[in-house]
Amino acid sequence: MTTSKHSYHGYQLELHHEGDDRYQVVIFDPNGKQIATTVMHLERQGALSEATRYVDHRLEQRRAP
Repeated sequence: MTTSKHSYHGYQLELHHEGDDRYQVVIFDPNGKQIATTVMHLERQGALSEATRYVDHRLEQRRAP
């Protein structure tokens, strides 16, 4: 398994790549607390897209009155 780290709006996204072409992202909030994990995807971009949608949704909830 290989891991790469990405940042998105202050959130840390850890992309885990399994040996059989499966991808999963672990999402950490700006304080470093793990808050979510995506389902397994067969492509890298699908896993990252799901993670960024999750972060966008959290940010929208915070802005709502």
